[in-house]
Amino acid sequence: MPSKIYELLSLGCHITGIVKGEAAQIIANASAGNIVDHDPQHIAELWKQLASDRHLVEVGTAGRDWVFEKASLEKLGEKYVQLINEVPGVRKNW
Repeated sequence: MPSKIYELLSLGCHITGIVKGEAAQIIANASAGNIVDHDPQHIAELWKQLASDRHLVEVGTAGRDWVFEKASLEKLGEKYVQLINEVPGVRKNW
């Protein structure tokens, strides 16, 4: 997943996602924007709609919340320590 999506999620920006797979799922699940295919006409139609109704670009805090829970250095560090603790034979002195 492109790291720029994490940055936009953490900023609370509306995202026009011309993406598929995990990136599209994350944007949709976080209610952080719109997913559109790569057809220029479809992108233009979405942007016209967003320009005419600015409330559609309000995304709330769900994206920021997702980044904190799933991708912040603090949470990733906790998951890393947990993973190491699950490895058999590793001496745990922390």
